[in-house]
Amino acid sequence: MQQRLSAILLLSIIPLLQSFSIPDKAPVMKGYNLESVKERHKKAVNGRLEGLWYYPDEHMTLSIERIENERGYYRVVAVEAEDCAVDCGSVIGYMEESAESGKLRLWLYSGIADDTLTRPIECVANVENNGNNIVIDKPEIKIRMSMNIAQFLPSIFGRIRIYPRLERSEIKPGFIKIDSKKRDTPIYF
Repeated sequence: MQQRLSAILLLSIIPLLQSFSIPDKAPVMKGYNLESVKERHKKAVNGRLEGLWYYPDEHMTLSIERIENERGYYRVVAVEAEDCAVDCGSVIGYMEESAESGKLRLWLYSGIADDTLTRPIECVANVENNGNNIVIDKPEIKIRMSMNIAQFLPSIFGRIRIYPRLERSEIKPGFIKIDSKKRDTPIYF
């Protein structure tokens, strides 16, 4: 009985040890340039997310690649960037498929320390337009605070008031798929 319990316990721990975790510091992949990545994607059997993408807000070309031996996980790698601080081959984030259709968990690195990307922040990414766009819902908290300095009728109005902040709509950041098998320009709609 004790051996059976030990075996069950061991089998339940193994999946926990094998699960993928987002590194605190982004690795830099060697040998990444636009031509080598194009060739690799042309030869591979890519899924709907894998391939070259353009990130217009940051003027960056990205490669989204499935992580070997990790089901449902992808890495997002910078291939070309206008910002000289971003090295080609830098992993800028990771994605994980979710149970909700068209939605992904996305971690993007938000800080730089000693020329290394750090502090992954989790966001939600929506796959839209038949898989040609990935739109990012960035986390935000917006409030407005006011103080009743004169303390006129503080029992009614209080000393500190917090209001939700109404914002005008804005264009969300995201990626545009580049159809590398046909042309080198992004597909805009």
